[in-house]
Amino acid sequence: MTSSSLFDRGNLRSGNRQDELPEPLHMNSPFIDQLERDLRPVLAAIEARGLIVDVAKLGHIIDSLQEQRNLAEANAYHLFSTSHRINLNSSQELAKLMVDLGIHQYHFPATKSGKVSTAKAVLERIDHPAIEHVIQYRSCTKLIASLASYYNAVDRTTSRLYYQFTNDCASGRLYTKDMSIQNLPREGRAAIIPGEGKVFISADYDSFELHILSALAGDTYFRRCWQQGIDLHKQVVADMMHIPYDEVTDAQRRIGKVLNFGILYGQQAPGVAQSLGIRITEARELMDAYESRIAEIMAFKKSAVEAAREHGYVETYYGRCRPLPDLKSPNRSRRLKAERQVVNTAVQGSGADIAKIVMLRLHRAGWQIDAMLHDGFLLSVDRDTVEESIPHLRELMEMDLEGVRLTVSFKVGESWGDCK
Repeated sequence: MTSSSLFDRGNLRSGNRQDELPEPLHMNSPFIDQLERDLRPVLAAIEARGLIVDVAKLGHIIDSLQEQRNLAEANAYHLFSTSHRINLNSSQELAKLMVDLGIHQYHFPATKSGKVSTAKAVLERIDHPAIEHVIQYRSCTKLIASLASYYNAVDRTTSRLYYQFTNDCASGRLYTKDMSIQNLPREGRAAIIPGEGKVFISADYDSFELHILSALAGDTYFRRCWQQGIDLHKQVVADMMHIPYDEVTDAQRRIGKVLNFGILYGQQAPGVAQSLGIRITEARELMDAYESRIAEIMAFKKSAVEAAREHGYVETYYGRCRPLPDLKSPNRSRRLKAERQVVNTAVQGSGADIAKIVMLRLHRAGWQIDAMLHDGFLLSVDRDTVEESIPHLRELMEMDLEGVRLTVSFKVGESWGDCK
């Protein structure tokens, strides 16, 4: 298979796929099977290379966070006006301390296990000057623990962080289970550096899964915004609330963003209400107004679920199959979950296939791939070739999917964290 054929859907199963009888549930298209075989040595090469870590810099970052945590702890106790020390990360101990100090008028909700909750969202509703320092203390504690795990995993003989890809996700998405490179905190990315004489290029698809959803659904609303260079999230709010596009505030734009990404994952009114901090009835009204403007997408979601229920599996654009027997389950909860997985797999799975296709194309064209990050790649290039590299990368990565252009944004930096 040549690199020029790697975006050609003609490599899928032969015949009219819409009219065929259902195939065995484990059967992917020949294209997908070949793609997975071709990808194995590529993944092995990336794993063997690892990521170069500036160990001293990562250590300094952790030390700085520890100083910030100590300061936040001291400020919190000062503003609480108490010498009594507790574990500020403990919800039980923190709630008891605030009750003992007279901050008892605030209701602490319970978690599903019945224990009191002092999660960030709960604390932010409490008007007390010590709270922001408690939140900062907890944030620093979490960051320190995360970065320390990466710091300790660095091979001190090579100053490299090695990781392995896991390729067993039902949607086809690659991830690194043993050492989650995708979840490396922003602070830690500042210590990931390219080889001598090189710089990083971070190449990320723009609103990748929304573009794929639009393509699969034959949508006109989303793609019109992109074709005109309009901010989709702002336009959604302008149309729903009947206000001029230029007058949409950042807070209002967030409503559009929550709705746009919620449609990908089957988010219901309670989830939207929680994300936006509004009542469920208000969320339901917003969703009704939103869904009325994306008729093709809503029709696609419905037809995708019906087809998957009939055949017993959902299929990505390139022919990756995922069995979903729970679509016929008498258990309503399991059935609804499977229905959400239909759309999620069709979109996310198609995105995973495209990412793998692109990874193979980049490798065959001689590019050094340092990491794959869901919707993008981290690559090393010679410092003096950056300007000429980006057009070549754009040619390899961008594509048209059913009339929707999948575009890529590029950032350059001396470290991963510097990419901008």
